[in-house]
Amino acid sequence: MSIINIIFKKITDKIVGTEITTVYHPNNKPFPKKITLEQQNIFNSGNIISDNELLNVNSMTEQQIQEFLTSKNSFLSTYKIEDKLISYWIKKYTDENGINPQILITNMQKEQGLISQKTLPTKQRRLDYGLGVGAYDDHDDHKWKGFDKQILGSVIVCKKKYDSSLKFKYPLQYIVGEKKSIKIENAATRMLYFYTPWIGDSPQIICKIKYNPPFGNYLFYLIYSKWFKK
Repeated sequence: MSIINIIFKKITDKIVGTEITTVYHPNNKPFPKKITLEQQNIFNSGNIISDNELLNVNSMTEQQIQEFLTSKNSFLSTYKIEDKLISYWIKKYTDENGINPQILITNMQKEQGLISQKTLPTKQRRLDYGLGVGAYDDHDDHKWKGFDKQILGSVIVCKKKYDSSLKFKYPLQYIVGEKKSIKIENAATRMLYFYTPWIGDSPQIICKIKYNPPFGNYLFYLIYSKWFKK
């Protein structure tokens, strides 16, 4: 069975991104370090990205992805899988699954801070589960271990959960990780809450660990807005 078939067979609603940004980001602080009042006021937990943004596969070329990683001095700018740069795999898998490469790049930063990481991580798990696929609160699913599987698995989760979200009528009331109901306005935002169930704009205790904002989808919004919003 191919890795793609395995992924489609094994993905369930339980797959979410693990929130460990306060552990792994530089200086033990989440990214970005400064949050402007404008960013706080604009954030809408029910409309984080539009469907068009999620599906914009032409937002970046492979060369532009490579230039972006280089501009961030990321170790990923020279990291290779099967003798090909990460920029190649980002573009390949996002094109094949119809997902905006900027979404994948944002998830790489949100989950493990890999874009701003300048040197190869000393903890292998940061690569093995670098996009949170198969990383549960209480255990890791070893079928997803490996950065190559993480990249492919992430874009397939995004596309699969987006497609399944299209059957609903919006706006839609939805219970998030904070155990409160929010009004979700589109399928792309509903997909984000499958990937990471937390809003992340207020302190939370998750698995006996205190997380201070920003994390979760609020952190996704801040990264995406800073890097890719015009």
